[in-house]
Amino acid sequence: MKFIVTILFVAALTGCSSTPSHKDYIGKDAAIVEGSFAGLIGFLGGDAHARVQEIDGIRTPGGVTSFKVSPGVHELGLIIIGDRGTATTYIKPNLQPSKKYRVTGDMTGITAKIRLYDVTSDTQSLVTEERKEITPNAPQPMVIMPVIVK
Repeated sequence: MKFIVTILFVAALTGCSSTPSHKDYIGKDAAIVEGSFAGLIGFLGGDAHARVQEIDGIRTPGGVTSFKVSPGVHELGLIIIGDRGTATTYIKPNLQPSKKYRVTGDMTGITAKIRLYDVTSDTQSLVTEERKEITPNAPQPMVIMPVIVK
């Protein structure tokens, strides 16, 4: 009985390793979709970090990385994280062969703007933009340290 409890305890701690994760498309005509990272000055001015969280319902590895997908319509789950909070959305762009796309975020207004740009050439062109409500960051608890003076 102790053995079974130990196995269940270890399984609960390690979690399930069979969660599917996005695998890059290996064709030469792959479209590339990447997130973006806001610099410190931009971040404090309303720019936001942007990530691709899901591709066609399959979770992507964390971080701001790029993913190769087959050309065509894909459902992208996007998140932006800024100094005011986060915003998420799903978009279904028609990704063209051998093109590169970048997700950006902007929290300068009353809503978050999540944009997808075609950045294949020197000039970027807007593919789509979504406006979403910002979920505010949770307030941080105030830490009070008593000081005893003798």
